Amino acid sequence: SYRQYGLHTLRDDAEDIYRAMKKLLELGAEKFFLIGHSTGCQDLCKLGDALVYLRGSGTETEKVAATDMMARWSGAVLQAPVSDREDLSADSLSALSYAEKSDDDDE
Repeated sequence: SYRQYGLHTLRDDAEDIYRAMKKLLELGAEKFFLIGHSTGCQDLCKLGDALVYLRGSGTETEKVAATDMMARWSGAVLQAPVSDREDLSADSLSALSYAEKSDDDDE
């Protein structure tokens, strides 16, 4: 929601997704197909970028883990890939201000 906007980074989100995938592997998952919506698209791209980096430039342990995780990631859907930060135009800020006012009026 807009009240939590800006509290976390894409890196934080990517690390959360990676930890969730690791946990699912421990529980017996074999493959992953991930779906990202809006900022979730950016999160998946950030995760993929980090895995590619670690596979090429990480420690030996990181290289093995990244290679294994990439082999298990069978695909992704990027639905409505929008950057909220880059959309902070005057119109967007006006709409956000209106939404906040409307929310306050409902209370």
